[in-house]
Amino acid sequence: MNMIDNNDAPVVAGKAGAGAYNAQVRDFLNEQLKQHGTDCEQLYITTVHSVIEPKVTFSQDLLALGNDTLEWETVQAHAEGVVGIFSKQWTFDDEHIFSKLSVSDVEAFMHELLAEARNKWFA
Repeated sequence: MNMIDNNDAPVVAGKAGAGAYNAQVRDFLNEQLKQHGTDCEQLYITTVHSVIEPKVTFSQDLLALGNDTLEWETVQAHAEGVVGIFSKQWTFDDEHIFSKLSVSDVEAFMHELLAEARNKWFA
């Protein structure tokens, strides 16, 4: 879970709070990931500050990314090379790269998730 979102920020009037669609997001993403033999709480999108001597600056599971996508109503664009998909949080080590998915694949899932939410879940 992304701990940044675990705060006491007030909810904007008429807009659902962070994580309001948590169950739907989990179900949607897990359905997408089923063919890859994993789920959204076992994969992490991780960012480093530099490709040369990489130091992890941010890491969150795909469930948290999905919740952020719905909260912000936008899909984040990630820079190739400094972002990757991993099976372990807070690492950028090659041994933990989840090679079945690219960052572009995850961004596509988030676009699909946002479209699904706009069409079916948002009032």
